[in-house]
Amino acid sequence: RKVQELEEAAQKLEEAVHYKEALELQGQALELRRAHFGDSPETADAALKVAELTNLVAQDLIQRNILGEATVMLTRNDLATSAALPDEPRNVRRQAIRSQMFNHFCCLRKAQGNIRGALKFMEKSLSGLLQLNLVDQLPTAYLNICALYSSLGLHSEALKHAYMALQVVKELLALATEVPPEVLHQPLHGGSEELPPELRRVLSEETARMLEGGGLRAMLSAELWRGVPETRVKQFGTQLAITYFNIAVEQEYLSEAAPFMRTYEVAAMTAERYLGPQDPLSQKFRRMFNKVCRQNAQGGGGGGAGPQGPPAAASPAARAFERSRHGVTSTANINALYHVVAGGAGKARQGRARGRGPSPKPMSMSPAAPVTALPAGMSPAYATAMGSSTLPP
Repeated sequence: RKVQELEEAAQKLEEAVHYKEALELQGQALELRRAHFGDSPETADAALKVAELTNLVAQDLIQRNILGEATVMLTRNDLATSAALPDEPRNVRRQAIRSQMFNHFCCLRKAQGNIRGALKFMEKSLSGLLQLNLVDQLPTAYLNICALYSSLGLHSEALKHAYMALQVVKELLALATEVPPEVLHQPLHGGSEELPPELRRVLSEETARMLEGGGLRAMLSAELWRGVPETRVKQFGTQLAITYFNIAVEQEYLSEAAPFMRTYEVAAMTAERYLGPQDPLSQKFRRMFNKVCRQNAQGGGGGGAGPQGPPAAASPAARAFERSRHGVTSTANINALYHVVAGGAGKARQGRARGRGPSPKPMSMSPAAPVTALPAGMSPAYATAMGSSTLPP
């Protein structure tokens, strides 16, 4: 009876976003369960709930720059979730918790100024997402890695990960705009996760394989996919615009011949399409495009267009990008495109063309990232908070 009261009170506190207080009560409930019931399945569930709340508390501490306490919380969670669980659904939930924990470690190291350490943890987080087939979390992971590589001056790797984000977010946007909800949910109703042709036609082979491997069920369990389609379209459209912006930034770093001006324009047009021209993000991207056009007209390098429009990009790299930016369908195609655009650029330049100001920084995971899809057993409050993790500026 006491355990149930503690867990119910902790649930209410979690829903009210009082994570630290909820963690204290849930921890008390876990100790009582261990004392009275030992290593029962219910005790395992309670331990996983404590781990979820620990992640949330650590995230809040990082956002408030209380880094020492956040380090203690995450280290404790690392030890508590390191051992595999015999029950497969619970073990999947444990892996998802650890993937998010690595994300928080990444944010922590970034806030401490340790970019290489942040990158190591973000790659661990990405590995977990891929293993769990959590497709709709991949774009934000790729964009975070892009931003970290860029901070290290490794712009070729940053560009490659931006293209990986582009592939997946375009597929997610296609699912949100081109596939009726009843078709999207059809595999789940049939008891099989084999995708119908209507789904396969908008997906790469890799993404289809991940969705059939459990990713579709996890994705559709999230609130984002249960709500109105307009919400999904806006969120994935926002991610698409940010992805194009990151590609433009890295193209500008890598080579004067790269079609970065066109990509800046695509970023602005995409934001205006999905967010409206008055949205702050749309206006930021439009200002950036106008700025590079003015600088180019003043002889700062690039493709030779004036402020009235995009450059007349005639290089092989530019043509390859124009052919591919609406039709990338697989990682192999991304790699080929990446090598065409970045190849020949040689060593990444650490600044822009002579006479131009410093390059903008690529954007890390947007606060408007989609609500995260998670394995069964995780609370909606945790799923919502998971989707809001961002790298510190």
